[in-house]
Amino acid sequence: MLGVFDGHGRLGEVVSEYAVTTLPQLISTKLGDIFKHKDENKEEEEVIQRAISESFLEIDETIPTAGVGGCTASVVLHIPSSSSSSKIYIANAGDSRSFIATHYKSTSQSYTNIIYATREDKAHLSEERTRIEQNGGTILTYDDDENDSRVLYTKGKYQMSLAMSRSIGDWEF
Repeated sequence: MLGVFDGHGRLGEVVSEYAVTTLPQLISTKLGDIFKHKDENKEEEEVIQRAISESFLEIDETIPTAGVGGCTASVVLHIPSSSSSSKIYIANAGDSRSFIATHYKSTSQSYTNIIYATREDKAHLSEERTRIEQNGGTILTYDDDENDSRVLYTKGKYQMSLAMSRSIGDWEF
């Protein structure tokens, strides 16, 4: 497993350090249970995806900062197989992205082909905008860049904004 966790806000470094040290063990434990009962898991790919998603949610629910600060996360998990069907799983939260690419190089040319890229979790995306607004959230957009959006949080006379629509932590958003 390879992961990148980028803390932001007050105590963001604590949230990212917690994710770095806790998430691999959490996923490993869940995968160990899955592989222990491999014959019972007919839909192995779906079960693994659910285990990764649940691990992200569990990390978010148990961060040691009471929701203050947050981090983005981008994780790539390779599950080798004795057959030729090894799998790569990619998960992200926030505006961090992961790519799967191939690189070709010969004496006359070289090029990189991006095969898959995760999406950045941004508030201007239609499904994110709907989810945020249905939960009473407010989205700020800027006239000069339709792809630049922020989730707005207002508490009394104070306002804060977050450049992404999902993250680990940042409970006030």
